[in-house]
Parts: sequence; C-alpha cells; structure tokens
Amino acid sequence: MHTEIAEVPKNFQFADAIVFYADLLGFSHQVAAAGTLAQADGLMRVLKRFAGEFTESGEMHGFFGRKYWAISDSMVAVWDMQSEAVKTMTEFDAILHQLSGLAIAQGRMLVDDGQLVRGGVARGWFKEDSDTIVSPALVRAARIEGAIGSPFIGVDADLYAYFVGHQGRGMYAPQIDPIPDVFIAPAAYTSGLPALDYLTMALGEIELSTKELKHALTIPPGEARDDYMNFRAWENKREFMGRHRDIIAKALGTHSGSVLNKYEALREYHNERVHERFQDPALLV
Repeated sequence: MHTEIAEVPKNFQFADAIVFYADLLGFSHQVAAAGTLAQADGLMRVLKRFAGEFTESGEMHGFFGRKYWAISDSMVAVWDMQSEAVKTMTEFDAILHQLSGLAIAQGRMLVDDGQLVRGGVARGWFKEDSDTIVSPALVRAARIEGAIGSPFIGVDADLYAYFVGHQGRGMYAPQIDPIPDVFIAPAAYTSGLPALDYLTMALGEIELSTKELKHALTIPPGEARDDYMNFRAWENKREFMGRHRDIIAKALGTHSGSVLNKYEALREYHNERVHERFQDPALLV
C-alpha cells in the first residue's frame, strides 16, 4: 500500500515550531567577490548542499512539517511541533532527529568544505504569508546566532531545558541517553549557551565505506569479520577527527583577531571531544 506524504503548504502557520537561523561564516565575502553569474551558480550549489545535508529528501518535508529558505549567506528552517512525524515518532524523537541532522550537516560542511556555520535554534509560533515570514522564534534564533560568537549552533536556553527535562527522555536507558550527544552543555567556548554537538553527532554517523563493506562480505561471518568492521569504523572516525584537527591547526597559524578567536574556541571543543572519546594525543590540536 502506498501512502502519500502531504507537502508543506505554500502559505502556512505553525502555532508551535522549532526555528533555525544560520550564517555561513565568510560566505558573504565570496558572494561579494562573485562577479559573474557562473560564479553565482557555484555559490548556489554550496547553499543547496548545506540545505541538502540537513534535509533527508523533499518528500519528507510534509512529514516533518519542514520548510527552509536559503538567503545569500544565511539559512532559515522551520519544523512543526505538531507534524505527522511528531504523531508517529513522538515529539522527543522527531524533533531531536531534526536537530541531529543540523549538527551532522554542520560537521560535514566544516570537515568536507572548510565552511564554518554559526546559528541559533529557538521555539515559538511561525507564520508565512506569500513572500513574508514572521516569528518570535526566528528573532530569538537570529539573536542567538549573533551572541554565540564562535562557529556553533546555539540553542535557546528554554528549548534546551525543555528537552533536558522532557518525559520522552525517560524512555532511554542512561547509557543511550541522546541528550549528552545532541547538545553541548553551556560552556565558555559557546559563550555560555547550550549548542548542538556537531562532532559527536557526525562521528555517530561514520561507519564503513562501500569498498570496506564489500571487503567485509568476503570475510566469513564471525569474530574476524566483526573485528575488521569495528576496526575500519574506528579508523574512519579517527580520520574524520584528524581532518577536523588539521583545519583548526592551519587556521590558528593563519588568522588573527576575531577570526583567530573562533578557531581557538573550536580547538577547545575539539580537544575536549578527543579526551572524551579517543584519548589519543596525536589527535589533539
């Protein structure tokens, strides 16, 4: 039986929504320097790639009550807190799934493209009318983006507290509690704001490459295959962290002033995750 997934209407209003605002740091300079439409096409591809990283597929927009706008060097996205996904998956799981997607997209954009993303996430009503959107949550998300300083996606304190105390969290055993993985608790390097933990979330998505999976299938089922798969997954995670380390190290030796401060914050965050998850001095910045 085929089930049609409803699309988000062109003009919509959500009484309760999660709103995301982000700035691709340094991207505005690339936009300003673009002198031809061909260069503009390249910039458009970057924006679409960013949007594509945190959205599964167009047909899922209606399921999650999701819509996004790419505006020059910025991105706005909204998720309905009363969507079909919330009814199907539970509110806790559906919204955390989307916030996790934002964090994973942020991590991939930094490591794969060297693109820093800074943003904010907040909760409140949201209304679209033709070419106009208005939302107090969008205002708060934009203010968080301006306040956080370093390249993190900050989370409104009330929204963070809402998920920390959410009854859906009680459905998870302590060892698989998603909250410590999805969120960075307020820290000095996040300007004292909660934020999305893009390294932890991105690392959680890293497994074996297609080539490695094909090789694993040539190994008889059992301990040897399991050992190979575990080893390759671990090495791929280390490689990801090594690339993250190298981007930060290069920037620390190149930049000064406010840009240097951003990478110093990333260094502190990176080293903290290395100590927690790898205990490997070679991965430190």
